[in-house]
Amino acid sequence: MGACDILDHDTKELSGDYCLGYTSEFNEYVVESCGRRSHLGVFDGYVSRVGWTDRYIVAWRVARIATIAAGGVQPAVKAGWMVLDVREKTIDGPLSEPAFADLKARRPALADVVIHEVSEMLP
Repeated sequence: MGACDILDHDTKELSGDYCLGYTSEFNEYVVESCGRRSHLGVFDGYVSRVGWTDRYIVAWRVARIATIAAGGVQPAVKAGWMVLDVREKTIDGPLSEPAFADLKARRPALADVVIHEVSEMLP
């Protein structure tokens, strides 16, 4: 059993083999592969809003400053929209609001994604 195995960790299945994960100790949410816990998830950061369809998972990634931890330096990340194409296994982002609107115009199926506050989906 690893050190992280003792922390409360709730998940909600999204699409494909991806879940929204919540760790109560850190009060943080990530999009991660179901069954494989991850500190920062597939978007390399915490998320505050998420939506999904069978094809896409979209989340607002929260900005993070660079930190030094036991595993080394955690680089800073920019806030923005992150888009995971579940079928193609590709990620776009971080995207500003205008860049996200442009991507939605080029990929009409993104209009079907309904965004939720993550705190409404898990504790």
